[in-house]
Amino acid sequence: MTHRYRSLVCLLAMAVLFTAGLQAQVTTATVQGRVLDPTGAVVPGASVTASNQANGAEFATTASSSGEFTLTYLPAGVYSMIVEADGFKVLLETDLQLGSGQRASIDYSLELGVATETVTITSEAPLLNAVNAEQDIALDTRVVHELPMINRDITGILTLGTGASLTDGGWTLSINGLAPRGFTMTVDAVDAVPDAEFAGLSLYQNFNFIKGISVEAVQEVETSKNIFSAEISHTFAGNVNLISKSGGNDFHGSLFEMYQSGGLHANNFLVGNKAPLVYHQFGGSIGGPIIKDKLFFFFVYEGYRFGGQTPVPGDTWSNGMRQRIIDSIPGSSAYMALWPTPTEADGPDLDPSNPSCGALAAGTRCLAPTAFYGGQGPENRFDNHYVTKMDWNPSQNDFMTFRWIGGEPLRRIPRTMQGNGRQWDGGNQNGSWSWTRIINPTLTSETRWGTNVNAINRLDVAFAANKIPFIRGMGHPSDPGAEVFAKDGHTSTLTQNFSKTAGKHSIKVGGMWRYMTGTRVNEESPVYTYESQHDLMTQNITMARYIFPLQKFLWKRNFWGAFFQDDIRISNKLMLNIGIRYDYASIVQSDQVDGISNNVYNRDGPFGQPGASLTNLGALYRDPTQMYDPWNKMFSPRASFAYTIDDKTVLRGGAGVFFMPNNMFSAGIEVLSNGPDAPVELSASEEMVKNMGLVFGDGNDKAISAAQGSGTIGGSVYQTDRRPPYSLQYSLGIQRELSSSTVFEVGYVGNHGVRLVYSPDWNRVIANTGGMTLSETLGLAAPFSQGFRYYQNADSTGYHSVQTSLKRRFSDSIQFNLNYTYAWNFAHFRGDMTCCGRSENPQSLWRMDANRGPTSYHLRHRATADFFWELPGQDLEGAAKFIAGGWTLGGIIEARSGFTVPVSSSTGTNPGARPDILGSHESGMNSNWGTGQLQYLNKGQFALPPTDAYGVNIRPGNLSRRALYGPGFGNIDLVLQKNFYVAETQRLQLRIDFYNLTNAVNFTRVNQNARSGTFGLLNRVAPPRRVQLMIRYSF
Repeated sequence: MTHRYRSLVCLLAMAVLFTAGLQAQVTTATVQGRVLDPTGAVVPGASVTASNQANGAEFATTASSSGEFTLTYLPAGVYSMIVEADGFKVLLETDLQLGSGQRASIDYSLELGVATETVTITSEAPLLNAVNAEQDIALDTRVVHELPMINRDITGILTLGTGASLTDGGWTLSINGLAPRGFTMTVDAVDAVPDAEFAGLSLYQNFNFIKGISVEAVQEVETSKNIFSAEISHTFAGNVNLISKSGGNDFHGSLFEMYQSGGLHANNFLVGNKAPLVYHQFGGSIGGPIIKDKLFFFFVYEGYRFGGQTPVPGDTWSNGMRQRIIDSIPGSSAYMALWPTPTEADGPDLDPSNPSCGALAAGTRCLAPTAFYGGQGPENRFDNHYVTKMDWNPSQNDFMTFRWIGGEPLRRIPRTMQGNGRQWDGGNQNGSWSWTRIINPTLTSETRWGTNVNAINRLDVAFAANKIPFIRGMGHPSDPGAEVFAKDGHTSTLTQNFSKTAGKHSIKVGGMWRYMTGTRVNEESPVYTYESQHDLMTQNITMARYIFPLQKFLWKRNFWGAFFQDDIRISNKLMLNIGIRYDYASIVQSDQVDGISNNVYNRDGPFGQPGASLTNLGALYRDPTQMYDPWNKMFSPRASFAYTIDDKTVLRGGAGVFFMPNNMFSAGIEVLSNGPDAPVELSASEEMVKNMGLVFGDGNDKAISAAQGSGTIGGSVYQTDRRPPYSLQYSLGIQRELSSSTVFEVGYVGNHGVRLVYSPDWNRVIANTGGMTLSETLGLAAPFSQGFRYYQNADSTGYHSVQTSLKRRFSDSIQFNLNYTYAWNFAHFRGDMTCCGRSENPQSLWRMDANRGPTSYHLRHRATADFFWELPGQDLEGAAKFIAGGWTLGGIIEARSGFTVPVSSSTGTNPGARPDILGSHESGMNSNWGTGQLQYLNKGQFALPPTDAYGVNIRPGNLSRRALYGPGFGNIDLVLQKNFYVAETQRLQLRIDFYNLTNAVNFTRVNQNARSGTFGLLNRVAPPRRVQLMIRYSF
């Protein structure tokens, strides 16, 4: 433990400022408070009962000698609260809405009288949180079902709050500037992350619209952020928890059909015309009693069918370069046929001094490498998704739930590289069982079991078409490569928790076991790099990369955890929450499914121990059962407080440490191979290519033979003394109730993410060494001459923000939420827990500090507003009501600053390279950019650093990492609904959604490749205005 970490823990303990609070991985709510008489004195021994109004389930407790009570493990829903005591009238509070993870503090005042008299009140949960430092995003049923949601994709509303932003195209979520893969996702508090290797909201690379569970089955959504309870595991950033609906004593259900047509949408700005498509999304639900008050069912089916054209604007090879490549490289015509011809003319020739030109012969033009293509291609999507749920109350003290979710999505997409489309298909199955038992009025038990199974298959057309080899370098257009890739995963969890009320203490304690397994298969088409046009014309390959067939293997890991949480009512004004969590993660073990056991080959250091070679495996590889050194000190203390200044104002704050085990991707997936001398990949430098006799078009079989014949050693390496990542989080804020329905909050939220994944390209070619790699300059044996990724826990992030919100719950026909975040977020690499990111590499392996800059998901300013309004006319009668009544309006408005632009001149021999900027950062951006001027960056303000004879930069470029910002973003989504009430409990809803109502042109990408002919050009836009129609019947 570092001195800094020890000091922080001691400081936290002394100051008693640890945080707890967020309960969103929990499906249930807690109500605590006091029972008082008319004078304000406490009433000991009062009976307090919460009765679920939907299914009749009752949860009871008894007030302590100090009049305090706590009811735990209340499933989300609407409740009646019954309070009884001798000598007092019965108090009945109805319609109390409780959400998942909510902790409501409510005091009940009884009136003198006899027990046969009842005082009935209608109430709502308190607006102020006077219980803990919770700062979550809670989305109730009205928000989930009445706000605009494109394609009924739940991720469209996850960021309706402060400090949350979607990343990777909606695939992952950054919570308060922490790593996007540092969160977790659950359904009914059971793991629902659809990828066993790392966290995500969707199946790998976001190819499914239905995330976690059908919207038709969602009762509410709770996103935890900043400080969360010790009960929550497997995350250091936060949790997204989807709570599913249940059956009740009344039958209820729905039928719906949603429709989109390309003719209803606006033109894509860059392509210039509409994208033809037809999209149907359909389904329904049914739920109700099997045995009244005892056994209930709920079932949902949802499917979709999508077919049409999708815009794929971007760079392609210029006409001149297309011909030059075909003329220079025999056999390259199949590769070139994958690319469309540009829709715009070639740009001007490059200056011959440009390093991308190389030593061209006198009179030879240095062509613009790329030109713009604005086109579209065919896309298809498909899914069948279902949810089955049973709730059983076998006794007055026992409550059980069984749930199963399944889906089988498919997606085929086009890309700018039109001949290399991609297909995903796969499936996701998620099941859970829970049992809540009231042991006595002050002791409750909750047992949960869950299983989560997912599988994906991905295939690129260019790989299927005889593994067509790729060409890169010279400022090439961005391409995704071509491969076959498949993986699946399984996660099982078992948790046992107990809740105990003892005087002023509300205590939770419990344990968790988790077991994870997964498989992977992979092979890619070869990639040949030509650093300059001179290299191309002389057929001089400066780098060749091969990913060889990987035989199927099965990896496995075990996790254990335990926690203690105590929420203490110090006084009527002060609540203190303290907790601690311990987690253990086993070292990854793996065996081939039909081959060798223990196929884990991690080198003992980046180059092994002295004397390491394929003939001295003991010095090369670690024991396969000990891929890295064990480390079992994941203790996570935390605490928070809530101080009630007056009956309308609460001060809240806290801090804590949050450990998370390394995910599988960053914990060893890339050192699982076919054998000690069977290379998984070959990254060959210019000299290696020549020594091995490799030429363009050589397949993986020949490259494997050449690699084995040379005895070269490659493949990724994992730091052997690595440690799990953790975050330090802290906050201080104030809430103020402005009215009975409106609350304002402002506060500071900060954190520090530590030991994140740092996986730079290692063993690079070093400048001015005659093409020698790092290992060769260190005097190591020739087998280490190829490059590889070296996984370390050396990255870190920092986040500071001011977050403010104004929330009004539904009252007088309207509800709204206004949120604003001002933040600063930085990292030294990707700020995440995954691989790759060549443009994020440090320019010098020994100057990581010089790589400090904003994260890829940093947003300086972000403001959102959402609202729901029942338009006037609800109280009309007869024909007037039929025409003018039943109309509602909902909307989401977002405005934010632009994402950072990672300007790069990176190549195979210059990973992480950046150009020089010749003036200020402001001078690097054109002031007149816009829809009439797509040149966003001023190319004249950038220059490539000088290189040696092997194309290696002699010095770093002076432009800082991600120093420039892209265009800002503004958007309005609106939904207009007309409701016809067929009967009191039946509704027919006609709905029209507008996405990007004003058809604003929001640019989302700038060509960041300083070697490209279209460098600095705005080449991607957010979707234009889209229209979605839906009809829905509910009862």
